[in-house]
Amino acid sequence: MTTRGRLLLMASVAVATQTAAIPAALDAQAPARGTALVSRLSWLSGCWQRRNGTRLVEEQWMVPRGGVMMGMSRTVRGDTLVEYEQLRIFERPGRAVYAAAPSGQPMAEFETRATSDTLVVFENPTHDYPQRIIYRKKGNDSLLARIEGTTGGQVRGTDFPFSRAACLTASPPAAPDRPPTTADLLQALYDDFSGQVSANFSASTRWYVDNSVPTFTYVFWTTTLTVAPVTSRDGMLRTLERAATTPPTAGTGIRDSRYQATVEQVLARGDTTDVLLAIRHTWTFADARGQYGAQGKDHARRYAGRRLDSWVRAEGNWRLLRAQVIHEEVFVDEKLTTRNNRPVGNPGS
Repeated sequence: MTTRGRLLLMASVAVATQTAAIPAALDAQAPARGTALVSRLSWLSGCWQRRNGTRLVEEQWMVPRGGVMMGMSRTVRGDTLVEYEQLRIFERPGRAVYAAAPSGQPMAEFETRATSDTLVVFENPTHDYPQRIIYRKKGNDSLLARIEGTTGGQVRGTDFPFSRAACLTASPPAAPDRPPTTADLLQALYDDFSGQVSANFSASTRWYVDNSVPTFTYVFWTTTLTVAPVTSRDGMLRTLERAATTPPTAGTGIRDSRYQATVEQVLARGDTTDVLLAIRHTWTFADARGQYGAQGKDHARRYAGRRLDSWVRAEGNWRLLRAQVIHEEVFVDEKLTTRNNRPVGNPGS
């Protein structure tokens, strides 16, 4: 289970369920001391998984030895790695500590707030999101993981139900091939798009040109104007032509860019398909103007949007007919700053 990327990932593949509040007596319970700090969590050991269509989330924990439990989490779609996480639970005087390093990001630590034979609560009030990670054992073969915290000024929580799975020591037998669905084919295109844009944001224009019909249009319904701006494929071609004759400029200032477009819903009708798309883009930038505090300080920016795309199948290939941006939110250091191009609050506060 990732601590940063998983909230968007699970929003696209599962409906969050609410868990009962932790009883006050247990919430205030001090963690066990001595060598039992980690060994008491042996019920977490083993292999766990949750599946939704072609997406598989696996989490595995080794049994406690030497006061340490080693773990890992991996999310794949078909044969494509989406994200991963390296995990560890170890002892610190008076506490057990949950350390997580998701997809190469810096490690974050959470200390136990409550433990029992079926529940453990880890907490780090200074972490951006989540601030709390909870594991609850439900019977012998079920595990409920939950993340909680405050982001964008709102208290949020999401549940991730897991089922016990066999810990494989070799590759399982290949499943019988099945014809890919329309959602599979389009998600593969969006994965290609996400990879290119993560590496170079300006690559989006070329991708739209290469994967669209000549009449393609990109509509911005999130504008503050009375008439929605529209970009055509011809306009994008002219942009590419100008870029080819313009000397390269200095870097954009964007670092650690990570873009993900995920198919949420599909409405297929023969050779036409409408797709509801969730978009998440995170990156680090230097605040040269001091808009969000000290001038030159690094900040984390997150874009979350929804788009309605229309596709048409031509000569056996899916081509983008129209893309319509229907919702956008921008966060800086997990504080909501704009919604649909309208400022929210004071960005410098």
